[in-house]
Amino acid sequence: MENNPSVKLHNINALKFKPEKKYNLIVCFEMLEHLHEDLKLLKLINSWMKNDGFLLISAPHNEKLWNIRDEQAGHLRRYSKDEIKNKLKKANLKPTRILCYGFPFIRLFLGTYLKIEEKMQKKTGKEDKSNTSQTRPVLLRRMKKISAPILKHLFKFDNLFLNSDRGLGLVIMAKKITQ
Repeated sequence: MENNPSVKLHNINALKFKPEKKYNLIVCFEMLEHLHEDLKLLKLINSWMKNDGFLLISAPHNEKLWNIRDEQAGHLRRYSKDEIKNKLKKANLKPTRILCYGFPFIRLFLGTYLKIEEKMQKKTGKEDKSNTSQTRPVLLRRMKKISAPILKHLFKFDNLFLNSDRGLGLVIMAKKITQ
């Protein structure tokens, strides 16, 4: 970041990244689910961290919630809490906090949105693989625009359920285990 020289941002091909130094904090949002070798990346990330460094991850949660958006985004998986804990442990990282977000209202809204999108695709006979606002049906864009201000407040209610196991996504804080 320009204003803070101690913060380094990298947009990288993670499996080929060769850092020049070790980091206190590594942030890996919405990335692991796209990789065939997610455990390999977690082990590499561990090698890039200072002793007692932290890793902050977000990833989609719950295989049962697999939907068209996962396919469009190129996801290979959704994680359970146990699966991500086990992979972190194998990478010598210890989860210090796991939050499961997106229940009940975000999940309800997304489910409704996806059902409408699916019906509209069947009606038109084509799938929107480009995932751009120009190609998305007008009705869905209107629904999103009208509902956004209302949903913003409803979604705050979801915070009451951050420790449940019913949400759409996980946010995980993990610490490097030093020997």
